[in-house]
Amino acid sequence: MNSHRIWAGLTVLTGLVTVAITIAFQMLPEVAAAGACWAPGKVVEFELARTLTELLKVFGPAADTCRAPIVTAMDAVNHFDVKAYIPAYTAFEICAAMFLGLRFRRPLVLAAIGVALVALAGDYLETLTLLRITLNLEGSADLLA
Repeated sequence: MNSHRIWAGLTVLTGLVTVAITIAFQMLPEVAAAGACWAPGKVVEFELARTLTELLKVFGPAADTCRAPIVTAMDAVNHFDVKAYIPAYTAFEICAAMFLGLRFRRPLVLAAIGVALVALAGDYLETLTLLRITLNLEGSADLLA
C-alpha cells in the first residue's frame, strides 16, 4: 500500500472520529441532565461572550435554577473538547494536509501542519480559559478579553 492511500485512509478515519465526537457532545450525560436549560447554541454564545452581561445571558443570574446545570454541562463539553475534539480535529487537519500535499517536506504541507498546531494551541488556551471562567462567572470579566 502506498503512502498516498495510507494518508487518504487516515484522513477519512480521523474525519469520521471528529464527526462522531461532534455528535457525542450533545449526548454527554451532563448536557442531557441540563434538559430545557440547555440549548445547542449555548457553547458558541459562551465562546463569543465578551462582557459580563453577555456571559450572564448564557448562564443566567446566580439565583436561576438553570445556572448550575448549565455550568455543569458547559464544563463537561469543554473537558470533552480538551480530551477528545481538539486532538482529533488536529489529527484530521494534519492527515488531510499530508494526503493533499503528498509529501511531508513540501512547504505548503509544512505550513498547513504549522497552522494546525498553532490552532491547537489557541484552542487549548481558549477552552482552558472557558473552564476558568465557569469557576466564578461574576468574577471573571477580566478573562473575557
